[in-house]
Amino acid sequence: MPIWQRLAAIFQGFGKREPAPARGRISVVIPCHNDGLRLERAVASCLNQAELNQIIVVDDCSTDDTPAVISQLQCRHHLLMMSARTARNGGPAAARNKGAAMATGEFLCFLDSDDEYVPGYFRAALAALDGHPEFSAVRTDMLFVGPDNKPVLNASDPRYLSAISSSPCNLMLRRTSFQRLGGFPESAVFRGPLGGEDVAFSKALEQFCQPMGYIRQSFYRCHDRPGSHLQRFLGSTALTPDGQGFVFKALRPEQGPGGMLEIAINTYLNHIASRLDPDYQPSPQGQGMEPGR
Repeated sequence: MPIWQRLAAIFQGFGKREPAPARGRISVVIPCHNDGLRLERAVASCLNQAELNQIIVVDDCSTDDTPAVISQLQCRHHLLMMSARTARNGGPAAARNKGAAMATGEFLCFLDSDDEYVPGYFRAALAALDGHPEFSAVRTDMLFVGPDNKPVLNASDPRYLSAISSSPCNLMLRRTSFQRLGGFPESAVFRGPLGGEDVAFSKALEQFCQPMGYIRQSFYRCHDRPGSHLQRFLGSTALTPDGQGFVFKALRPEQGPGGMLEIAINTYLNHIASRLDPDYQPSPQGQGMEPGR
C-alpha cells in the first residue's frame, strides 16, 4: 500500500471512539462514603458481569478523596458508569434511593462500596427471574470474609440465614418491585449505630413483593471489617447449647420488643401498606413516628 494510503487510513481513525457496549438489563447502585480505596474493586466486579446496563455510584458527601476516585473511574468507564452526590450525608438508604431514581435498567442491584460480586451472578439471577416471571426478586447466598479473606460466618452457623435474609445486597429485584415499595426507609432512627434500614427493607419485600426466588450459591462477597453491623450482630448473640439456634445476649431498650427500632420498622411497613391500600388501618405501634421515607 502506498505511503499516502497508509497515512490516510491512520488519520481516518483519529477522533473515533470505541463503540458503545451492548446495553444489558441490570442497573447497579453503589452508595459510597469515604471509601474510595475499595470502590474500584466493587466497580470491577460489576464490569465483569454480563447483562450490565449501568453502574450508578452515589457519593454520600464524602470528605476524603472519594470524589476524585469516582471521577477517575467514571472517565475510564464513561459508557457504563454515572455518578451523583447527595446534598447532605443521609446514610446508605438515602444514597441508594437517589441512585435507584436514576436507574434505567429492568432490574436493580445494590452493592456496598467495600464488597464485590462473584462472577456469574447476573447470569444466574437473570435466568431465575426470566424463568419465573412471578418472582419479584431473587436472593443468593453470601460469602462473609475478614481482612485475611478467611470466613467469618459460615453457612453452618444458624446466624447465617438471618444475616443473608436481612441484606439488600444479595438481591436482584425488578425495578417495578422497588418502585412499588417506594424505596428504603430514610428515618433518622436507622442512621444510628443500630442501623436497621436493611432489615426494614427486607421485611417489606417479604410482606409486599412475594413470591421471591432463592439461589443456593454464593454470588456476593462481603468483606467484613471491625465495627461492622455484622460484627455487632455476632457479638450480641450466642449459639444455643445444641448449636441449632441462637439467642441475643443483651439488647438495648430501643432494640427490644416495642422499642424505637421496632416502631420505626412498623412505621415504614405501615406507610407502604397504606399507600398500596387506602383502606389499610395501621397498627398502633406504627403511629406517631415520622414516615419511613
